[in-house]
Amino acid sequence: MKIAIFVLLVAFAATAFASVRFPRAAGATCSPPYNYYNTNYSPHKSVYNEFDRVYYTCKPGYTDRNGVSSVKCYLGFWSGTWPTCLSN
Repeated sequence: MKIAIFVLLVAFAATAFASVRFPRAAGATCSPPYNYYNTNYSPHKSVYNEFDRVYYTCKPGYTDRNGVSSVKCYLGFWSGTWPTCLSN
């Protein structure tokens, strides 16, 4: 009986929080992303606007094991596929 009540409480909490809309920082910007070892990125800017995307390439002699790596500025943070450049 206690487990059933616990499950119902968890389900209720999950439903309640799923409908909550958290405030979003309008016009959030990002600083330049990290320039990983053996990588280049473009475009270069001093400040990136929200939803701006940066594409990484590996320096000659290296290959990105992720294929194409890019990150997007979202809510003031970078998110996406970061590069992993390995020696050929």
